Amino acid sequence: MKTLIYRIKKLSIRLKMRSATAEIDAAERRIANDKLLIERLYRYRSELQADLFWAEKQNMQVRGANV
Repeated sequence: MKTLIYRIKKLSIRLKMRSATAEIDAAERRIANDKLLIERLYRYRSELQADLFWAEKQNMQVRGANV
């Protein structure tokens, strides 16, 4: 009887370990995806800043020509 209880507990622990391992793997994938998204957003922000600088520069050139 003791071995049966032991085996049931062991099986229960193994199932919990599998579940925990799966959750860790899923969390690591989410973190990797978030890092990729952050990198893309930084790149997009940089492009927008460059576009803004270019637009301001063009606006200053137009103003200078009108003066």
